Amino acid sequence: YCIPQGDYLIAIHHAVMFSCYLPMGSHAGAAMFAAGDEVRAIRIAARDLLCEVSNPFMNWRWYLMQTLDKHRFDYAFVNVVLLFTMVARVFLVGYTIAFDLLPTVALYVEERQVVTFSVVLLAHVVICLMSVKWAWRLVAGVYPQLQDSRMALLLSCLDCIALVH
Repeated sequence: YCIPQGDYLIAIHHAVMFSCYLPMGSHAGAAMFAAGDEVRAIRIAARDLLCEVSNPFMNWRWYLMQTLDKHRFDYAFVNVVLLFTMVARVFLVGYTIAFDLLPTVALYVEERQVVTFSVVLLAHVVICLMSVKWAWRLVAGVYPQLQDSRMALLLSCLDCIALVH
């Protein structure tokens, strides 16, 4: 999808994620990923994979955008949930950078894993920046739609009041 659409950031995202998690399939790879601490490697990987919770909502939103001919409540709902999951993604990846990676620079240097540390840190920084970009795009696109949803809700309430009277 990403290459035919010209969205190379998503292609880069998948390549980066693949390169980060490829070594996690073995004890030695997991230990190398986290400078000897396999448990920390699994904790980082679990947190990173938790960020992928937004994907079903992105797919649902895309489907609705392709099929809807008028605004519906589920489209507004999906946008709000997707925005929430994207903001959560930014915080999760930022937390990993600030509290799992940066404090362990000395450990990576001691284990002579500076290249590994650099790749893992760069991957997380890139993912965080891309997530900020996507969250910002959602905010820019969702806010007007939420305003339209409020207006539609207000108009439907006014219609109900008119029918009662």
